[in-house]
Amino acid sequence: MPTNQTIMTKTLLLLFFTLCITANCQTIFKYEREINSKQNYHFQEINFKNTNEKIILSGTLITPKNNFEKVIVIVPGSGKDTRYTHPRLTEKLLEHNIAVYRFDERGIGQSQGKYTYCVSPLISDLNHCILNLRSNEITKGKTIGVLGHSLGGMATIGISESNPKVDFYIQMATPVNAGESFKHRLPKEKMFTEHGLTFEQSQAIIDTFNYVIRTSKNLKAIKKRCARISKKLDCPELFRMTYTKPQFADMIKLDTESFYKNINKPLLYIIGSDDEAVHVKYDVQKLNEFDNRLISISVLDGMDHCLTYNNGEWSKETESKAREVDDVATQTIIEWILKI
Repeated sequence: MPTNQTIMTKTLLLLFFTLCITANCQTIFKYEREINSKQNYHFQEINFKNTNEKIILSGTLITPKNNFEKVIVIVPGSGKDTRYTHPRLTEKLLEHNIAVYRFDERGIGQSQGKYTYCVSPLISDLNHCILNLRSNEITKGKTIGVLGHSLGGMATIGISESNPKVDFYIQMATPVNAGESFKHRLPKEKMFTEHGLTFEQSQAIIDTFNYVIRTSKNLKAIKKRCARISKKLDCPELFRMTYTKPQFADMIKLDTESFYKNINKPLLYIIGSDDEAVHVKYDVQKLNEFDNRLISISVLDGMDHCLTYNNGEWSKETESKAREVDDVATQTIIEWILKI
């Protein structure tokens, strides 16, 4: 039987990213598939080494048979993913002469290491991925962009601190501020309502925890400080124990707002108006306040966190799930890429 804390951890992740986080050992997961019309493209397996952790990760570069100038690295959201993620989006990019690179996340498929739900390891792996593509004979000198969905978008933000050369960014349903998204969503959950706390009281608790996480040096300090103030705030114990786990501390500590404010490369921020996992109103308002001319904002009416109209429900036609981005969103992304 799963513990309450285990259930709580999964609930928080699902609230924020709404994608399945169930582990299994398949090389291609049920929400993934191979692309169609494979005969129209070249496939090149490209492995790269994370020299910091001495692990090798494996992926596939798919290129048009015609000359191409742009390469997209797709970084999916939370949960385990392989080089077969976001197949429809990949197909559409290739149809417009844009090459695509996707890799098996660490501990998945042919990649070494141990899988983790934290964003920091993904940032590290992605950093080495970009450095490798910059030196690879096939992609050397090409325009390289990163496209991240949700947690994957946060990882693309994180690599900016390491300064690998990225020419453009596409952020799909990515929180401008993870702590604000949690504060927006969590007070509605029964761990707060059954504790007798109002919405405003719950938000104040989350605000305090967010501050502690951002201003603490490490996870040990976070846990110590949060434990000390928990009783004073009348905080639900289950929330404290879960919210101070590494995966949440990682997201909250990442300085995402500064990234958007100071980005000096073209960036497309695309999100659905009905996204319940992130705080759409806050995010769009913040981006507008930053007044960064390099940021383009696209809010797609009626779309959800998966950039679909059905929250990633099973498709009867394709028998596949969440990561088949709707064609309306895909077309918006491609039109923006072709203009830069």
